Amino acid sequence: MNKLFRSLIVIIILLILLTMITVTIIYSMGIYPGFPKLSSYLSLSIPSPISHFPNGDWVYTQYTWYHDYSSGQTDFYVWRSEGSTSVSQKYPHPQGYDFSSWDGVFSYFNDWLTENDWDQEKRNVKLCDKFLPESKFLPRGENGYLIYRKVGKEPLVISPIVCLAIWEVPAYSPPDYRVVIITVTSHIID
Repeated sequence: MNKLFRSLIVIIILLILLTMITVTIIYSMGIYPGFPKLSSYLSLSIPSPISHFPNGDWVYTQYTWYHDYSSGQTDFYVWRSEGSTSVSQKYPHPQGYDFSSWDGVFSYFNDWLTENDWDQEKRNVKLCDKFLPESKFLPRGENGYLIYRKVGKEPLVISPIVCLAIWEVPAYSPPDYRVVIITVTSHIID
């Protein structure tokens, strides 16, 4: 009885391990529709405004998958990076940029996005509201968040977008600025 029980336990453990390995392989290959492939996300290689962090320039980067149940046919892939700026001379700044104002921080990101074929969306559309929580407390435009779309793409919801939020953290003197940048890509399920 004792030998039979031990054999049964070993078989159960092996089945659990085999299941875990199978799920991991399926997830990494993106075969199962419930698991998004990492290639579905649009990651930007924009350098953080300050690069003194020991393990990278951004405080963190996050990947989120969102399914729109209202239409039942659209998956959204959200890439998000968050960081901050510093006016302090203790940290190196990208050459030619002054981070002592919102305009200076905005110029840094706007220049990079423009050089990489992104246009600022001027129309009053609410493309970031679902994916950028900061849009709940920041205004659209100066001292808030902005929306960009790829040059040459139709300004539709299914086109990739960039949401850029910049706001002052007044607790510091001189003030620092918090920066969140996200990309949203979508996939319509047939």
